[in-house]
Amino acid sequence: MILKDRPHQHWPMYPWWWWWWWLVISMTFFCCSADSPLLWIRIDPDMSVLRKVEFEQADFMWQYQLRYERDVVAQEEAILALETFPTPASRLALTDVLEQEQCFYRVRMMACFCLAKIANSMVSTWTGPPAMKSLFTRMFCCKSCPNIVKTNNFMNFQSYFLQKVIT
Repeated sequence: MILKDRPHQHWPMYPWWWWWWWLVISMTFFCCSADSPLLWIRIDPDMSVLRKVEFEQADFMWQYQLRYERDVVAQEEAILALETFPTPASRLALTDVLEQEQCFYRVRMMACFCLAKIANSMVSTWTGPPAMKSLFTRMFCCKSCPNIVKTNNFMNFQSYFLQKVIT
């Protein structure tokens, strides 16, 4: 067989990890600047050293860590750190985590408590509907009549616990 007969011969063969790398690179990092080329920092992610480490990052770094890090401990660290940054971007990051069903339910519950704290501290500057009410309506109310709450569905305990925390 001659290689010229194969139409895909000019396609490069990349290893499996290359596609993941390309996905990470192709994300839009509009908050990053030349002063801070890092997305976020994690110290001892395997938790092999027995010590408490506290460090400070910018708010967008904690937001990226919350959105893109898949480790539950890292997400909890980011949520605890975002409590000190009551900004609309932090509020949006926490709302995104609350709406992700793939996220661990305890992380979503922590994000709900943090969102309540941030919304309360931003009450003087925020214009628009209340954060928790609009989120509850979007997630747990009927689409045809938003004033009516859906019946409890105990097949999905994650949504039940999240509904319990929001109310």
